[in-house]
Amino acid sequence: MKANVAVKAEEEDKAGDFSDDKPSQRVGEKAKPLSDQLDETKWGDVLRRLSAAFKSHPQILRSSVSLQAASVTAYFVDSDGAKIREPRFFARLAVWGSIRADDGMELDLFDDAEATAVSALPTEEEFAKRVQTLIDKLEKLRAAPSIEPYAGPAIITHRAAGVFFHEIFGHRIEGHRQKDADEGHTFTKRIGQQVVPEFISVTDDPTKRNLGDIPLNGYYQFDEEGQPAQKVNLVENGVLKAFLMGRSPIKGFAHSNGHGRAMQGLKPVSRQGNLLVDSSSRCRLPS
Repeated sequence: MKANVAVKAEEEDKAGDFSDDKPSQRVGEKAKPLSDQLDETKWGDVLRRLSAAFKSHPQILRSSVSLQAASVTAYFVDSDGAKIREPRFFARLAVWGSIRADDGMELDLFDDAEATAVSALPTEEEFAKRVQTLIDKLEKLRAAPSIEPYAGPAIITHRAAGVFFHEIFGHRIEGHRQKDADEGHTFTKRIGQQVVPEFISVTDDPTKRNLGDIPLNGYYQFDEEGQPAQKVNLVENGVLKAFLMGRSPIKGFAHSNGHGRAMQGLKPVSRQGNLLVDSSSRCRLPS
């Protein structure tokens, strides 16, 4: 360990390795068994009827309609005195299809609906429309001409815009990345500076359960380090104000703001919850 440290460049960020945060205690109800919430026989019939729509489209090579669901009780205790028990439920109804264009290129599309309760999933009729939309798009893609190489401006809309912002901005304001030599430090020294146009503000709010009628999968009450979820104002009128923090402090940010998250079996790091981008300016795209 000493040799490893000796041959490395001196760290710019000398913040500690672990923050001193107040432990939380909440012992909630245990999760209900999945079988009490979801009728497997009923949903099996629904999935078969939905997937049958692909039968009349022989050009589509492979397809699937699936439902994933989990109902678990999460426990967290630590030596600081935290003690948490809470129920968690997740469900995803998804459709996928693959088709081959005349030039041999294989093309695929995916669509899904996520929910934090079975009742929030789309009805069979609602999702049947999404299945048909995906089929129609696949057929159009098969017959569409290949795009020529292009360099220039582009307008990114709908889901692509969300993914784009999540990747090029969201990950780069996760706190633990700011002192990792293998990560991009695009915003590390930009606190208090303008990073996007003035009409844009960005928050991350894992306490928000729904956006209108849409259930948000990034909702949670406590993160995987036992800290309560918090709304964080990341960008105000274009100016960067904060990072998403777990219990790994960085210079200027000594405490967690409830964003220490982890996949099963991995250590918690600072991650996005519900990243929300708001614009004070409205414009109409050309038709």
